[in-house]
Amino acid sequence: MIDPYPEVIKRFPEIASHFCDGDEELPYLYFSYIAWWIESLPRSEISDNLIRRISAFGDWCCSQPKGVDASNDLGTILMVGLHENLGGSDNGRTILARIWPESYVVTGREYLTQWLGSVHYERLLMKYKKKHNKSEKTTPRKPFD
Repeated sequence: MIDPYPEVIKRFPEIASHFCDGDEELPYLYFSYIAWWIESLPRSEISDNLIRRISAFGDWCCSQPKGVDASNDLGTILMVGLHENLGGSDNGRTILARIWPESYVVTGREYLTQWLGSVHYERLLMKYKKKHNKSEKTTPRKPFD
């Protein structure tokens, strides 16, 4: 597995001050730092730019060679360390609803309910319903405009 630490620090320098000695060896842990940082932000700072950063980081993780098991597979670490933690906060669910297609959330109900919990899963689904209601009332626009 490629060492994701330099990429995480490059893309999310905001979390660098939260590291303790040895954390750089634990990607599940420091991927969760990204989610905790996002949870701490005021809602007004959940911007298109931040969503693009999270999405691009996910694309980077998934473009890396697949690991032998969950301990060294960046796609798995991304899902467990970052995305599952994002599902636990309103800020995080706002981001997930922008980067995950609704069809992924609907078809992944069993997995997501197990790992996010049913309350957080339902709150994530509500983000899509709000998007639908909003799009019915406004002029359609391209993502990230």
